[in-house]
Amino acid sequence: MLEQAESDHEKILMLKSIGNFGSKDFISPLSRMAELKSESVEVRTQVIWALRKIAKSFEKQVRVINNL
Repeated sequence: MLEQAESDHEKILMLKSIGNFGSKDFISPLSRMAELKSESVEVRTQVIWALRKIAKSFEKQVRVINNL
């Protein structure tokens, strides 16, 4: 889904929606995306915010990612 975004602005909007949706299915793809140096700082920051929102419901799964 995020691969289809044509701009950082579109990616950020999608990431905000993903964070609000709060599904644990996004934890793994978001954690990989957070490590991509090819993404802008703004996009990677929004990835972290989305993970933080998801962590409210799935704290144990996200905590493991933080310990890497």
